[in-house]
Amino acid sequence: MANKERGHNALNGEPYCNLNDMLLDMEKNRLGFQSNAWVSLEEAKMLGASKEERDAIFKATQNKEISPVRLMFIKNKEPVPLVDNNGELVIDKNTKKPKHKQFAVIENGQKVFKPAYRDIEPQAQFKFVYNVEMFPSINKEKIKPLNLDKLSNYSYETRLFHQKDYSQEKRDKTNIIYEDLHRDLSPDNRNEALLERMRSYTLLKNEKYNQLANETKQQTQTRSQSQSYYQKKNKASSGIER
Repeated sequence: MANKERGHNALNGEPYCNLNDMLLDMEKNRLGFQSNAWVSLEEAKMLGASKEERDAIFKATQNKEISPVRLMFIKNKEPVPLVDNNGELVIDKNTKKPKHKQFAVIENGQKVFKPAYRDIEPQAQFKFVYNVEMFPSINKEKIKPLNLDKLSNYSYETRLFHQKDYSQEKRDKTNIIYEDLHRDLSPDNRNEALLERMRSYTLLKNEKYNQLANETKQQTQTRSQSQSYYQKKNKASSGIER
């Protein structure tokens, strides 16, 4: 639990959360995978998995020989499309797909561009993923490790109680979480025991990953302070030499 192999997207390193996180942990342990990095078939292609492997896994899935993990998300935002002066979509020449608006922000002293999003009506979306170990031909150098910086964001913690964790305006847009399960399951000793195990699991997991996130944050701050110190020192040295 305390290691850095939380269920995450192998393409970008982003951690999965809530019940998705738990489902990935369960499948990883059930099938004995060492890695907790996951991809869709399309993402496997982007990471260099061969067509033969992807076709074989797709066929095995269709024949119900293997089962991908089905993840659920609530989508309530979408990227803002980029349009020209005539209101027409701007198409990327390379990908042939519409471009999206971006805005500049400063992160760690560097200027980076991030996509702009707009609110939409909440929509349930599903994604089917496979463990990267199922694709021997994947370029392992392209697999992104878990992005620990993301874990410092509260939104990546696994939620325990519906009323406690969400403000009123967000309660209708959330993922299924434990108070919802408790309400929907019949009062049964087995269900109570299961929910208590899930609660204990979640509390421990959040605690361990909060520790990792804080350690990563401190390391990042230390590196930033060191870089700032040496930049000032070098600048002062240059002034003396002149």
